[in-house]
Amino acid sequence: MREYDVIACINFIRAEVAAGRDPRPAVARAGRDAPVPWSGERYLKPVLPNDPLLAYDWEDEAGPAAGPSWGTSAAGCAPVCAIEPLSRRLSCSAAAAD
Repeated sequence: MREYDVIACINFIRAEVAAGRDPRPAVARAGRDAPVPWSGERYLKPVLPNDPLLAYDWEDEAGPAAGPSWGTSAAGCAPVCAIEPLSRRLSCSAAAAD
């Protein structure tokens, strides 16, 4: 997953949660039977001001098994190796905010 894809995915998840929707079904379907919902420039703008997840080094999180650029497919979908750490970080940051 490229850096911009990670940023857009984070902002998509944040926007969905802020709107009271569960982003997990859309993320799980992304690139399989549905287009990636965070494509385009809409989700490149931060949902939260100074969001620490947008400054986080996600390539370190993915680890060496993920390969270069996290092995983004031609469809631009996020592999599970990228979504799982992102989900954990979002859960942790949401819990800290409460």
